[in-house]
Amino acid sequence: MTEILEIKDLQVLAGDKLILKNISLKINPGESLALMGANGAGKSTLVRALLGDEDYKIKSGQITFLGKNLLSLKAEERAKLGLAFVWQQPPVIKGVELFTLLNLIQEIHDGDYDYQLADALLFRELNNNFSGGEKKIAELVQVLNQNPRLLVIDELDSGLDIENKKIVLTALKKELKKRKIALLIITHSGAVLEEIKPQKIAILRQGKVICQSRDIKKVLNTIKQYGYQKCENCQNRL
Repeated sequence: MTEILEIKDLQVLAGDKLILKNISLKINPGESLALMGANGAGKSTLVRALLGDEDYKIKSGQITFLGKNLLSLKAEERAKLGLAFVWQQPPVIKGVELFTLLNLIQEIHDGDYDYQLADALLFRELNNNFSGGEKKIAELVQVLNQNPRLLVIDELDSGLDIENKKIVLTALKKELKKRKIALLIITHSGAVLEEIKPQKIAILRQGKVICQSRDIKKVLNTIKQYGYQKCENCQNRL
């Protein structure tokens, strides 16, 4: 099967500091990969590298998305290819209503996802005085209208109460299955993974992938009992 995303021997610098060290990951079309690790492990740096953030320098390695060299593309070109992001802390855009932005996104990406999930937010300024749950709902509707091939989500449940978590997870699961969207989800929450049910999990520690496995339950139990360090002895590597 041809991978939708392949990261090979990736090394990334933030300033003069090497953050990611020979990272290699693969995601197939329609497949979900969970990325876990302690704070400072390098998870957000990987997301920034995928986005094309100029504050992070690629020292070496490759990122291939849909057969194209992602590192040669600008951020907007990556988005047009179908790479979409849901951020932990999305920006406030004063003076711009969510409805206006969604119409623009649909026009650019030929999107067809309806706005019903965010119905109560459509005519409010984007993320201005939104609760954590409202921000996630607004952003999810935006990215689904981009017709993504790969969705990258950073801490899906951050700021969500129980009710909004259920709403967001239900909508996400439905669209992943319906559209066969691939997913890279960065999370600390085993409960989120129990809902999403990814096919694979990878553990990042001190900038290195120390474990990749399809036995999600076993990995989560190991982390719960012994912490991330124990994953260095992973016996179920892909």
